Amino acid sequence: MHVHQQKLFFAPTHLYCCRRTEMKSESGEESMEHEVFSGKLIVVAVLVGILLIWVAQLVLIWVDWENPEAMKIAAKAASTLIGLGGMISSVALIGGGVLNKTVDKFVRLGMLVAAGFILGQLMPLAVTYASIWRYL
Repeated sequence: MHVHQQKLFFAPTHLYCCRRTEMKSESGEESMEHEVFSGKLIVVAVLVGILLIWVAQLVLIWVDWENPEAMKIAAKAASTLIGLGGMISSVALIGGGVLNKTVDKFVRLGMLVAAGFILGQLMPLAVTYASIWRYL
């Protein structure tokens, strides 16, 4: 059985004060699933995933289109970065949506829907790259 305790804490800049809800069991231990997928970790992981996908798009834009060997390397690098970025962001969103019980249920549902959209956009891309991989 979990008991919710609210504590006030100050940000390092001391400009604002926030409330934090800690999940503690009756024995006084903090819940591990809350610590693994905290709000800050989810935000950082999603931003890193988006950054990797963006870098992959830049790799495809900046490649020398006249050089077939450079195109092969760029396509492989871009597909790797897109897959890695999508995996990082969707795992963070799914983990946070399932395990982080401190946020509202509709926010958690939105996290799961966003992860579904990311996976839905990346799956056809992964199938396309897998089908042309041998020609690269």
